[in-house]
Amino acid sequence: MRHTIILSLVSLLLASCNQDQVDVTLYGSVYDQSTRQPISNAVIKIENASYAGGDYDSYNNYEYYSLKSDSSGQFSLDVGKSAYIVARVSKAGYKKEIVTEDVVSRKTELIICLRK
Repeated sequence: MRHTIILSLVSLLLASCNQDQVDVTLYGSVYDQSTRQPISNAVIKIENASYAGGDYDSYNNYEYYSLKSDSSGQFSLDVGKSAYIVARVSKAGYKKEIVTEDVVSRKTELIICLRK
């Protein structure tokens, strides 16, 4: 009986993770890993995945965005529905960086450090 209750709770917890967040804002910063200085004009390509009312076992909708960090290394983007984000970040003179994030709240922060 105890194992059944624990297994049911774990299943419920995992099932609740597979949902879209709505009115999501992605925001964050791009920094130089060694100097910790902000990097302006870094290209940030976002792949936004959502279940979009599907079976919640696999992503059914993908949206793609491209933006740049500002002079303070900051960026912000409103994406609507989201469950999972892939951010591909590049800047001349730096190695490309890929960051992934499960979206679990309406405000999702990405801190990205680039290496030379």
